[in-house]
Amino acid sequence: MLLICSGPDTWRARQKARELLDAFKAKHDKTGFSTEVIIGEDLGYVLSLIGTPSIFCPKRLIRFDGLLDGVKTSELRMLAKRLKEDGDNNIILTVEEEPPTEKILTELKEIKVFQYPFPLTEGLKFVQWCQDQAKAMDVGKAKATEAANRCQGDSWMAMNELAKLSANENAPWAELEYESGSVYEVIDAYFMNKADWREQVRSRSDEQISSVVMNQAKSAIKVKDNAPMKIPYFAVKKMQNYVKTRVAKSVYSGIAALVGSRSGLMVQDEVDSLL
Repeated sequence: MLLICSGPDTWRARQKARELLDAFKAKHDKTGFSTEVIIGEDLGYVLSLIGTPSIFCPKRLIRFDGLLDGVKTSELRMLAKRLKEDGDNNIILTVEEEPPTEKILTELKEIKVFQYPFPLTEGLKFVQWCQDQAKAMDVGKAKATEAANRCQGDSWMAMNELAKLSANENAPWAELEYESGSVYEVIDAYFMNKADWREQVRSRSDEQISSVVMNQAKSAIKVKDNAPMKIPYFAVKKMQNYVKTRVAKSVYSGIAALVGSRSGLMVQDEVDSLL
């Protein structure tokens, strides 16, 4: 048997995986000897476990996240063969970034596969989800609603915000923390090609700006390529307004400025001139 909890909302997928693991322990493994979480191994190790009976419990649950990530067809067929022969003695649980493809499911058609997909939620559904999570964390409904509106479907960011609020109801929002440093205002001015960006760059007297330029440029390229995973929603919206040609150039100039500054080969004025 194979249980697949998949994203792209990987926070909720992992939450479901924890629930499934806890349910298995409560029903089949109260001592905890017949559950195993595998980290840092490959599929071959998982295959070696299947078919090896547990002396403590007739059923065993093995959690191995990313099981299907880059898996070969031959490996899929071997996994399906082992699980089919095994029956329900071993249950494999995995968390995946994306739902399995039709090709993968076709190779697994001979075994029991249960899918728990978690697409990104938006609008009122996301607000309700944030309110439900906030209630369990003793965070007010109004704060939960504001967190939902700020995070715009990013459950990882929302849970981080709610965790902060559960400890301190006056904790600053991540967006405010992001914008509070003037270095980010300078970076935004540079990438948006605002009229006074040169003056803003020269107003900074430390090397921080060089490293931030490079990091922001790399993030902006991810946004441009429609792969903004783990980048806060407010940052994504801002980076969509960056001048694209400037972003590509800045990855290289940012590296050169950083190396020149830290190696002592350039003074600050020379570093700034690379931007």
